[in-house]
Amino acid sequence: MSNKNLDRFLKFANKNVRVPIRNSRDVVIYTRVSSRDQMENGASLDTQMKYCKEFARRKELNVVAFFGGTYESAKSDDRKEFQRMINYVKRSKDVAAIIVYSYDRFSRSGNNGAMISEDLQKKYGVSTLSVTQEVNPENATGAFQRDMFYLFGKFDNTQRTEKSITGMREKIRDGHWVWAIPIGYKNLNRGQTADKHELIITEQGELLRQAFHWKAERDMPTVDIAKRLTNQGLKMTDKKLSKIFQNPFYCGVLTSSLLPGEVHRGKHIPLITEELFWKINDPNHNRPRKKGYKVQIHNDRLPLKVFTKCDDCGAPMTGYLVKKKGLYYYKCRTKGCGKNRNADVVKQGFESLLSNFQLDRRYQDILAAQMKKLFFKLNEDKLQELKAYKANLTEVTGKLETIEERFAIGEIDRPIFEKYHLKYQGEKLEIEGMLENASISSSNLEQCVEYTVDLSGNLLKMWREADVLGKQNIQSLVFPEGIRYNREKDEVRTERVNIYFSVIPTLSAHYREEKEKGKYSKNTFPHLVELEGFEPSSREGNYAPSTCLVKP
Repeated sequence: MSNKNLDRFLKFANKNVRVPIRNSRDVVIYTRVSSRDQMENGASLDTQMKYCKEFARRKELNVVAFFGGTYESAKSDDRKEFQRMINYVKRSKDVAAIIVYSYDRFSRSGNNGAMISEDLQKKYGVSTLSVTQEVNPENATGAFQRDMFYLFGKFDNTQRTEKSITGMREKIRDGHWVWAIPIGYKNLNRGQTADKHELIITEQGELLRQAFHWKAERDMPTVDIAKRLTNQGLKMTDKKLSKIFQNPFYCGVLTSSLLPGEVHRGKHIPLITEELFWKINDPNHNRPRKKGYKVQIHNDRLPLKVFTKCDDCGAPMTGYLVKKKGLYYYKCRTKGCGKNRNADVVKQGFESLLSNFQLDRRYQDILAAQMKKLFFKLNEDKLQELKAYKANLTEVTGKLETIEERFAIGEIDRPIFEKYHLKYQGEKLEIEGMLENASISSSNLEQCVEYTVDLSGNLLKMWREADVLGKQNIQSLVFPEGIRYNREKDEVRTERVNIYFSVIPTLSAHYREEKEKGKYSKNTFPHLVELEGFEPSSREGNYAPSTCLVKP
């Protein structure tokens, strides 16, 4: 075959060729330190700049731009100055190289830093040159050495992290809190190591102390306490308050993910007593036991203990074993009431009630589609709130970056910088806390739908097969306010159902009705909130009114 005939195949040839290094003497310089301390002491940035300029002069290179000159952690390559430099050299047609003091100034993210350098070199013809680690990245040996320097930077970061974590663990074991100071406390020695912190209780702490008492002594619903705190100036959600009630820090005890399975006595002033903490987190703590029967705290035969309330007086029903008969009972402990019932009978009534909210597998796709609409409808306000928080976070982050940049270039002095930097940093932490508490997103809702649909299809089976704690989790999820047992009528009922399960009987009834009429179509299936007889509760919280009476 002639070369002329081969030319016909040129359009099929691989065109992904390596871009040659730009034929230019133009370069940029990038300097960076990891923290403000490094920037302020020892002239580290000045040293980097001095040697980078000297390197360019010696190599007869023309410096056309400078980037960095501030502190940015290189653990991540999502850095403002770093990204500004990367975008600059990509857009430029003449910049042939980036000069850094050492490769760990460019990146300490290991393989990711190596990939960025390789990408710049292959696609844009831009080399990354180190003053103190002079290699030729244009050949295989030099590129390999450059990448090894990046890996060493990552390894060094990992070692530092391990040392830091070790120190944090020891401080926690010594009773010092190493994380952000919990709400209700203030640290008088900010900026110092955890062992020198001095925590005092603030006005917000005094309000939280009252909240603990309201919960423990008056048994007030958490959502009502959160509203009361908000009205008194401490903005609070019931979700955030629930976490506070379950945090042993407030009674002087430290726990941490760094020390799984360990608890330690803190050196800070407790907001509440341990006794008060346990009144909220263990209803059976120090409760006097009556003679004649044994109270079961966690027993597989009594999963409905406390969850079941006496329909006459509203008191939680406890459980006990009659040893002579070998039978378990639920009992109302209110003096003068004293209703009791065989535990197996109450269990049968509960299972009958629960089965009303088990989804027929034939309706699974329909329920998933309809629940997505419902989830988003019910959470419109929260999603808008989340959007507003993110916008506020972007704004305050911009203010922080601006004041840091103005301080770095000498436009403002230190007192002004510290005043406003502290202010903006506090605002940022507050917004981040709000974002954490309002952690609702489209992906979260999708996962919630998937989990709810899967659970509802196996509801009764999963409850029967779970251990006692698993049973309690499932029953509390479906019936957030528990169930009631009426001894005279021998009935199990509930007044409120989680809204995501309460739609199942409505869906099932509507589906059967449409099937019988021969009018059923997936495309014309109505929105849940349009179904006759279904109306989401106006009360705050994800519950819907749904009274169900079931005889055992």
